[in-house]
Amino acid sequence: MKSAAVLLRSIMQTSMILILVLAPQALLGQHTSGSVNGTVVDIQGRVIVGAAVTLTNQDTNVISRVTTGGNGGFVLLNIAPGPYIATITKQGFSTVETPVFNLTVDQALTLNQTLPIGIATETVQVSAETMSTLLQKSTSELGTTIQAKEIQQLPLNGRNFTSLLILSPGVTPVSTAQGSGISTTDAGVSATAVKAVSVA
Repeated sequence: MKSAAVLLRSIMQTSMILILVLAPQALLGQHTSGSVNGTVVDIQGRVIVGAAVTLTNQDTNVISRVTTGGNGGFVLLNIAPGPYIATITKQGFSTVETPVFNLTVDQALTLNQTLPIGIATETVQVSAETMSTLLQKSTSELGTTIQAKEIQQLPLNGRNFTSLLILSPGVTPVSTAQGSGISTTDAGVSATAVKAVSVA
């Protein structure tokens, strides 16, 4: 009787250790933010060290700041999805301001900018046509934000929020029912392969 209790306790301890070790690994792929990176150069293509990069959320007015490093590069991590304007300044150069662009869930945007020589109070506006070439995705990962209004207007079977996952790009429903495919007679979708989805 005593050995059975010891064996049960050993199994429970091993199970808890496995859960504590493996659970964080499953959460690593879940992101609800994006990132912006890039390189700042002068007109001749030389990197600009110490340029101030400011990212301003147009909905909340939250400001994120960073300074370019020795290679002229910058990275802003854990940025909430939303509309942003980027402003880049450096003494001896004109200030560059981008038009509004949208950052989405799990998106990594590359914003490479060229600063023209001038005074810092002089602002150069980047055109919207130019922005489409400047904002390049740094990764091929997909993410999406499903707005509360969309959730309320969709006819969900049983109000199961996981049904919304199949609306996202890159999400694949997986059926565990026996048969040749997913149909109305299947037992249902029991799992989905998803990178990141944020519900706003």
